[in-house]
Amino acid sequence: MDLIKVSCFLILISILGIISIVDLKTRKIPNKYIIILMAIWVPFAYFKILDSNTAIYGFAIGGFLLYFTALVTRGGIGGGDVKLVAVSGLYVGFPGIMYATVYGFGLAALYSIILMGLKKIGKKDFIPLGPFISIGVIIQFAILYII
Repeated sequence: MDLIKVSCFLILISILGIISIVDLKTRKIPNKYIIILMAIWVPFAYFKILDSNTAIYGFAIGGFLLYFTALVTRGGIGGGDVKLVAVSGLYVGFPGIMYATVYGFGLAALYSIILMGLKKIGKKDFIPLGPFISIGVIIQFAILYII
């Protein structure tokens, strides 16, 4: 196990954890956390700690697809979620960001179904996606670099 990649993983988990807590409390993902994730990625890519070959594709394709989905859902997905997926693409690349997004959305769907079954939310209610996107990214990062 590579200690540097594990350190990167712990940093990523910490920032995604903060983003998740903020999103749960405020239903917003502040740009400062997105910028921090971008800034931290630069040395990891420069020193070849992470695979930077597919990172730009992960950023662009992941961000574009979620942006398109946000347009189609008309407010169901916020701009912070789009930016979080885009910047997460830098860490897990392409197609990693696609897997991370599927994991995150799958967990969000499962959580929503449970809450609807318990009558805690209705069909028109929204849940914050940031925590679920974060979990999906953590799972995919672990698959790529840790396991």
